[in-house]
Amino acid sequence: MFSKFKDNEGNFKKSLISDMEGLLELYEAPHLCVHGEDILEEALAFITTHLGLEKAAGTIEYPLSASVSHALYRPNRKSLPRLEARRFVSIYGENASHDNMLLKFAELDFSLKGLIKANVGFVSGGGKI
Repeated sequence: MFSKFKDNEGNFKKSLISDMEGLLELYEAPHLCVHGEDILEEALAFITTHLGLEKAAGTIEYPLSASVSHALYRPNRKSLPRLEARRFVSIYGENASHDNMLLKFAELDFSLKGLIKANVGFVSGGGKI
């Protein structure tokens, strides 16, 4: 899959560098590799380098910069899915092109699950607070 991102000389295409959102999406895939998958290890090194350089240069605008910083600190695949989903919802809400209905549903989902968890804890604890 990653070979299509390489040029004739076997290097990753320079055009990838200009698409920060695309690089961020690609950044997650190599974290699923197993030892010996050289192209994934190369991709991870290439992507990490360029995301880090752009982050350091301050050329990535918020909220994408927050996603890049977090991914470089802890990739989504190496974190708890529920925590990553909650973090994503909060960043997504600050994105100018977000879908209001989708955002409301996501926030409602977290609120309801929190309420259910609190009620289950209350009932299983014998009604004690």
